[in-house]
Amino acid sequence: MLTTNLSTSDFSGANVRVYDVLTLDPTGSKRAVAGLALGLQQLLTISHQKVGRGKNAAGNPVYADRHLIRFDDVKTNADGIEKVLTCYTVLEVPRDALFSVTDVQSFTGRTNTLLNGSSFANLLKILNNES
Repeated sequence: MLTTNLSTSDFSGANVRVYDVLTLDPTGSKRAVAGLALGLQQLLTISHQKVGRGKNAAGNPVYADRHLIRFDDVKTNADGIEKVLTCYTVLEVPRDALFSVTDVQSFTGRTNTLLNGSSFANLLKILNNES
């Protein structure tokens, strides 16, 4: 279990955010950026679960580990209503060790490349409901 604070930055390496631990339990954690202005929150939630993926040729159950990483930016508008911008990343990794940590890192890097290209053109297309 990750019991330490976690840091992130934007694609340029600037705007470092440190997410301080709020709660920890065996299935995950919740963290928040401290010291933000009133009406702003930046949250990070990480959770884990074991999921069934059918049976193998021998009839034995096959499992994967599902890891959810959720970022929430919360702002309060002029009317006092909270609005939330959320990004979920779900990793589902088979338990048979076929994929290494390096494989998973390379795989997740595709998401970063897709969304954080130099012009953000792909992100703009996605936000405009193009697929």
